[in-house]
Amino acid sequence: MYYSFDDEIVSIELEDAVASGLTFGYVSMSELAGAVEYFSLPKGTLSRLNESSFSACDMTVFDDCIFCILRVSNARFAVYVKKNLLLVVPIEDRNHEIRDICILPKSVEEPSLARLIYIFLDRLISLQGEYLSHKQEQIYEMERQMLSSREEQDFNIQLFRRKQILSELYVNYDRMMDFVCLLKDDDFGDFDENDKKCLSLICERISRLKENVRMLCDSVVHLRDAYQSNIEVRLNQIMKIFTVFTVIFSPLSFIAGWYGMNFRYMPELSSRFGYPGVIIFVICVTVSLLAWFKHKKWI
Repeated sequence: MYYSFDDEIVSIELEDAVASGLTFGYVSMSELAGAVEYFSLPKGTLSRLNESSFSACDMTVFDDCIFCILRVSNARFAVYVKKNLLLVVPIEDRNHEIRDICILPKSVEEPSLARLIYIFLDRLISLQGEYLSHKQEQIYEMERQMLSSREEQDFNIQLFRRKQILSELYVNYDRMMDFVCLLKDDDFGDFDENDKKCLSLICERISRLKENVRMLCDSVVHLRDAYQSNIEVRLNQIMKIFTVFTVIFSPLSFIAGWYGMNFRYMPELSSRFGYPGVIIFVICVTVSLLAWFKHKKWI
């Protein structure tokens, strides 16, 4: 779909677009070849779109055009910026997030290339704010699981995946900031001071996104450290229980071994009270050891 801006916003087809007029376009990969030919965009970018991996970002400045591949949350897209032209191409957009933010309102106040870029990036950043809030809630839920000892078996793997996703987001936001700063400092768009202020606001918001991602990365790292410490505490508790049982049964095993010796003259063996006396002695030893452990707060 394409939008033209004369007296009002009009949805048009590619052949109705005027090269000298302000145009915003959202085209699929199959329609991109025609748009590249019609708007005289760099043809070498077509092969780069097909060859680049899902996690890759790319940015190139041509004589009259800026080409950039960006990835945000679960979507990846390409952006062409030329004088009076903003073209968005979804590469991977399963949830149609990029398509939805490219649907313009019925009217845009003082439409310009900078204004269109601002609207697009403003919606994109708002979407990323919601995405990061969701990631933050996931991390909080993992913290609650760890505190209640209800974490899943692959808890450590989940932490690693969260850290990897956030690290990739940080890199992509950094590339997005480079893209906006390049637009702000470049002269091909004929941006006035107000336009550059709008782009500066976008840079500040992207910077806050990067800071939020960095804080979430730190939270994941701290959660991983706490998880490892929690595992060590649990192991220490288990070892403490085993140690208590070992200390209690060691004297009992000694008593059993002592009276298991096959000597003929052992007075307790022929005594009427030998068996109950040993039972009472074993109980006294066990109770004494448990009382001592309780006094020392070992159990």
